[in-house]
Amino acid sequence: MIGDGRKPQGTCGFMGDPLEVLLLYPGGASEVRLIGSDLAAGMHPQLLIPAGTFHAGRVQDSLGYALLGTSVWLRAEQADVEIGDPEGLMAAYPSALMAIAVFSAQHQDSTIGGRAP
Repeated sequence: MIGDGRKPQGTCGFMGDPLEVLLLYPGGASEVRLIGSDLAAGMHPQLLIPAGTFHAGRVQDSLGYALLGTSVWLRAEQADVEIGDPEGLMAAYPSALMAIAVFSAQHQDSTIGGRAP
């Protein structure tokens, strides 16, 4: 699932495999960040997802799981989350087309994270 929270979120990795996080920022910029404990490999132990950013995550396969915690400022409500349409996001973020396709294919039964205003 690719979603967009209307409030900023903080995500911290605790144990397990690294988590790849696709970030689709307002204005068309995008990147993939890695939450994990191997700082020398460029991983981040925590990640701030700004309000208004569509995002999705996937676990890198080794152990097959990642234990994470997410904090949302000012309590998340259902109205605070927008589920992204992968085709619409591909049109809005052409530079991230392949990443969106990969992340959304792994989440066919769920949704791509939220965006916050």
